[in-house]
Amino acid sequence: MIATKCTVLHSFSRLLTVFSITPSLHHFITPDLHQSGSSRFPVTTFHFPVTTFHSQLTTHYSQLSAWRDPCTFSALCPVYPVMVRTHGLKKHFKDPKTGIKKAVDGIDIEARPGRIFGLLGVNGAGKTTVLRMLSTVIKPTAGSADIDGLDVVADAQQVRASIGFMSNSTALYGRLTSREVIQYFGTLYGMDDSRLKDRMRYVMDKLEIHEFADRLCDKLSTGQKQRVSIARTILHDPPVLFFDEPTAGLDVVTSQTVMEFIEEARDLGKTVVFSTHIMSEVDRLCDDIAVIHDGVIVASGSPDTMREMTGEKSLERAFLQLVKFQAGYVSARKAAE
Repeated sequence: MIATKCTVLHSFSRLLTVFSITPSLHHFITPDLHQSGSSRFPVTTFHFPVTTFHSQLTTHYSQLSAWRDPCTFSALCPVYPVMVRTHGLKKHFKDPKTGIKKAVDGIDIEARPGRIFGLLGVNGAGKTTVLRMLSTVIKPTAGSADIDGLDVVADAQQVRASIGFMSNSTALYGRLTSREVIQYFGTLYGMDDSRLKDRMRYVMDKLEIHEFADRLCDKLSTGQKQRVSIARTILHDPPVLFFDEPTAGLDVVTSQTVMEFIEEARDLGKTVVFSTHIMSEVDRLCDDIAVIHDGVIVASGSPDTMREMTGEKSLERAFLQLVKFQAGYVSARKAAE
């Protein structure tokens, strides 16, 4: 179990009351008191297992109305561990025509439980490459990334057990039925028969798959395939979820189903990383965003922060202004080289 060090004000016991955390959580926390530079603010360093802490807060998450307040969240961020973190993450590809293609060129991001982190960028900006590195599909050229303290390269197998990854292009096995696909992925996740049966029942009820559960995937509509993709993504109940443009190409009704599911995942305390270039989805879903362009982070913060930075009322216009600025900067940099 990963041990994480978290420094907070000595009023941590009051925060436990705010979170309505059961007394049993105190058994998992070992305080190590020391004084900070100022005598006014005694600081406590807590060492606790992330998985247990995440489970406890998830259990009581539905009771937390204040947590949705960005100010409250910012104040309590030190208490809640970072689940997804990158540092100087890079991915360069060899291109026979242009030489080295810097798909991702040194990005730093952090995502926390109970919030949706949005990667916002145009097609080809590097969003999918970032998510593929985070989900261990491809290895970084340089830099690092960790999921719940696990390195995506050194601890790839353990990372895969902790995440769910879904995109609009996620393929299903056409010659298997919906039920068979879900069961197959459960086997890949190493779930025992009893848990697999319970989780299959849950996800199929939740996503209303029963009516086409025994139909071949080749015969499913786009919306039905997307539901099966969601089911196999969440089957093992991972704490971290990655969605790569999950609504691309879907009709309005199916898109709503996907977005409602993502909102519910956040409300259950999951860490959600969501990539898109659709501004209405960002406004509706994202608590925090990073604008990525040409492989680098142009700006990061809340959607309101993006508007304040650019002086634009529309998030779409704010995004266009940021991308336009970055495009000019990149062109000038390349010309200088």
